[in-house]
Amino acid sequence: MSLMATADRLEFTPPPEPRPVAAMGLALLAHLLLCVALAWGITWNRDSAEVSAEAELWSNTIQLAAPAPVETPPPPPPPPPTAPVQVPVPVPQPPRPTKAVPVAAPPKPQIKDAAIALERDKEQRRAREEKAREALEKQKKDKALREAAAREAADKKLADKQAAEKNAAELRAAEIKAAEIKAAELKAAEIKSAEIKAAELRQAEQLAAEKLAAAKAAEAAEQARRNREAEEGRRAAQMREEQLRRIQGMASATGGPAATGNAARSAGPSDSYAGRIREKVRPNILFTEDVPGNPVAEVEVTMAANGTILSRKITRSSGLKSWDDAVLRALDRTGVLPRDVDGRVHSPLLMDFKPKGP
Repeated sequence: MSLMATADRLEFTPPPEPRPVAAMGLALLAHLLLCVALAWGITWNRDSAEVSAEAELWSNTIQLAAPAPVETPPPPPPPPPTAPVQVPVPVPQPPRPTKAVPVAAPPKPQIKDAAIALERDKEQRRAREEKAREALEKQKKDKALREAAAREAADKKLADKQAAEKNAAELRAAEIKAAEIKAAELKAAEIKSAEIKAAELRQAEQLAAEKLAAAKAAEAAEQARRNREAEEGRRAAQMREEQLRRIQGMASATGGPAATGNAARSAGPSDSYAGRIREKVRPNILFTEDVPGNPVAEVEVTMAANGTILSRKITRSSGLKSWDDAVLRALDRTGVLPRDVDGRVHSPLLMDFKPKGP
């Protein structure tokens, strides 16, 4: 663009003005030539003989004079930039009457030629200036057209850019909206899938719980059935044993004459057995609290055949936990309980303990 503009500017730029020194020299030379031509035109026929004569013409008839010829100047030739200066051809004068004294008019061709040359130079300068102005105007118009075209192209480019940015923004907004819709759909699908899985899991858990409950119920029913069968078997066996012992005891009964039992001997503990156990356990009871009343703690003790305590538990609390715990610790310290008078150990055995004695 810059090279084209420079070429156009150089093409339509008016020719540079001549240098002042050269122009001044040419002007001085032209004035010098003009002065020389004037001097020569005045002095070239100074030495010629002047002839003066007078004549008077008469005519017998009256004649009218013909009109004087009008001198028409020739049209100026076109100003070629390199053509040499042409001197105009002088118009021939009409013939003078006979015996007329010729009046010599000093010709001034040099002055006229110089004036014509100056006028022609002015016209050429004006033509060049006009051409330069036209070129400058054309250059300005071309520049304005180029600037307008450039502005129009820039505006079009800006409009295209704005339209592209707008389309890109709309496309991005549409993509974002589509992504949001897709994300919302995926989230809804995930929520729905989670709800379906949770419902399936709850249903599976409920089904498993129902199966487990049914299995437990079936197991409990089976265990109850087995327990009933075992209890019935135990009762049947106990009844058989009791019948056998009764049959055997009939032969070797040890009861008194007033005894009403069926066993060979009495199975319960003697009257002094409970007192003996209390005497064994009470020294091991460590209890210093002052309690109102005399609460009773009932304890069930399970023993081995030699009287070793295997287990103990409170079957009826005294209402005072510290007393219940003291009784249980005393039994643990005792370890072995004495046998009954007949050498037997009664197990399980229920015993009552009171903090203030029997």
